[in-house]
Amino acid sequence: MPNDAQTGPGARVLDAASRLFYEQGFHATGVNQVIDEAGVAKASFYDHFGSKEQLGVAYLKARDQKWFAALQDAIDTHERPIERLLAPFEFLETWTAEENFRGCAFLNIMSEFPNPEHPIRKQVRLHKERLLDLFHELTREAFGDRLSDEDIDRTAHELYFLFEGGTVTSQNFKATWPAESAHDSAQAVIDRAS
Repeated sequence: MPNDAQTGPGARVLDAASRLFYEQGFHATGVNQVIDEAGVAKASFYDHFGSKEQLGVAYLKARDQKWFAALQDAIDTHERPIERLLAPFEFLETWTAEENFRGCAFLNIMSEFPNPEHPIRKQVRLHKERLLDLFHELTREAFGDRLSDEDIDRTAHELYFLFEGGTVTSQNFKATWPAESAHDSAQAVIDRAS
């Protein structure tokens, strides 16, 4: 039986906000719409989140955990370091083929907050730093015995840029070919590093 943390008012608000913020955008989604969708009282919303901005930060933290768990699962299906390094691009192809794919939630919400010091923008940066760190880790795992630190950094940065570019371009064109192209380009980067 699910516990209250999974089905209680706070969880229902976060679930509703997660869907609405991703589908409509942060500013286009009103607090009252989130409350209605979640089926909670207004007082309960403010008891759990305090403000729409705090809900936005909670949404990004929850999405970060869920998204990285799915990505790590995709990576962990492989044992060989080179395959693990390419796994994010396989994940990207699957992700961009999903019916409700609207791109990266973090880049989408970032465009609504121009101030880099805003708490929501800071959460976006943490997510992107985590992704870049993962590419560094996977690149070092694959090539740490034969590439210099500088070459590992360069390769990880190239792969990160390909992943981000594939994500944004797939959203823009509503197509999977950019993710497939990013995968092919990542293979070329890895072949060159090998």
